[in-house]
Amino acid sequence: MKTLLLCGVLLGSMGVARGQNLEGGDLPDSAVVARSGGARPTAPGDIPDIMGILDVAQVTQGDIRGMTAYFEWVLQAPLSVADENELRRRIIADWQRPGSDLPKTITSRSAWGFIKGASTFDSAMFSDSSKSDDVRRLRNQGVIVTRLRALGNDADAQWILARYAAARRPLASGMPALTQPIADMLAGATVFALNEVAGKKIADDSPIFRAAFSRRLASQWPRMTVAQRRQIARMPDEWPSLKSFYWPYASAAGREEKRVVWGRQLSPDFPEIRVVAARRAKAWEAIQAKKRAAWAKLSPAQREQLISSAIAQNMAATNANIAAMSASVMASHATNMNIINNSRSSSGPIDYYYVR
Repeated sequence: MKTLLLCGVLLGSMGVARGQNLEGGDLPDSAVVARSGGARPTAPGDIPDIMGILDVAQVTQGDIRGMTAYFEWVLQAPLSVADENELRRRIIADWQRPGSDLPKTITSRSAWGFIKGASTFDSAMFSDSSKSDDVRRLRNQGVIVTRLRALGNDADAQWILARYAAARRPLASGMPALTQPIADMLAGATVFALNEVAGKKIADDSPIFRAAFSRRLASQWPRMTVAQRRQIARMPDEWPSLKSFYWPYASAAGREEKRVVWGRQLSPDFPEIRVVAARRAKAWEAIQAKKRAAWAKLSPAQREQLISSAIAQNMAATNANIAAMSASVMASHATNMNIINNSRSSSGPIDYYYVR
């Protein structure tokens, strides 16, 4: 499938159908569904609740809905109605347990308390629109999964991790195997490229598109080389950063060059972009022909001057990108370690890693 060549150039959570048997589905967000069974003493090292948003002595139906949505988004693990009902029952039971691990904060020692705290902290620190930030989701996913695994045989943690693993069952065998997050990330990258080539929104990264894309990719997977599969498998790690850090800072010419390449690669599988892709390619080639003609008329000294100027501009742009990325990475690392170090009950060194 020629669409897969997109990965050589490119260097949302899925919705689920809601049935009528969703427990509490008819309750308003303000309805209280669980109250504290008793608070624990503040543990040494807990983060002070200076924002006044983390301590929760009761749970509302709105909290349940918010935690469910956050669960599916951050873990990329769509839930069935049965799983949603089970999640609801487990959250309520945890909050009602006598002597339970309250206050339920980002520092909580229970699985649901930690997720509740992470969700509340996340929504307070970022706008709803940033929920589409795949870089942040990948980072938060690593922190949460690491924390849940550290809880060992905790029943709730194991239940959550089982759903996390189920969402990553191989769609196609191979080395490496194709999983849903890999397919979804490539689908999202393809939609982004299609819209860029068209110059407007013609494709939507919807569950329907992802499902069809996943089936097609799975059928192609066994026939790919190991190198091709590995290249695609890196998409969840590489594409979010490139989309967030490379594309916004790329030059207009750099972005247009990518659109021309994407157009050539995607046109065979997406006829709706063939006309505009051909138009872009023709215009781009005309520009390059003029540049080549102008270059041929320059003296050696003039060429050397232009090359030096271009190198200086590229270095300045690269340094700016590196500085922006470094600042983001350092801020993310500091936040992650602050959360982890204040959410563990044991002493000693601890670190985190990204998981997929």
